Amino acid sequence: MGNLLIILGETPFHSDKTEQAFKIAETAVSLGHDLSFFLIMDGVYNLINSQNGEPFKVTPNSKRLKNLFERGARIFCCRLHTMIRGITPSLIPEGIEISGTPELNGLITSADAVLSFTR
Repeated sequence: MGNLLIILGETPFHSDKTEQAFKIAETAVSLGHDLSFFLIMDGVYNLINSQNGEPFKVTPNSKRLKNLFERGARIFCCRLHTMIRGITPSLIPEGIEISGTPELNGLITSADAVLSFTR
């Protein structure tokens, strides 16, 4: 199976890009692909484990990320982007790898395919 990298820079509950990124990620994992999911820019807001999808009857993206991690995906977020947005480690689900541009560069060069959902 292939090695897929998804880069997400969109906020939760705001853009169809976010939902598309998660659906592709969930399908890729279900099909046995190796998945890396990297959150950058406003995409780091998807990490926050206090999200409430109940008003929209949807699963919060932080839970979806945790589920992807539990199914074997590697989940990354940009350290700088979390810091400048005030997202502390206590708001981030377990298993998320806090990293930066050098790690993202390595993921891009080793991926068979890269999908970027950003502005």
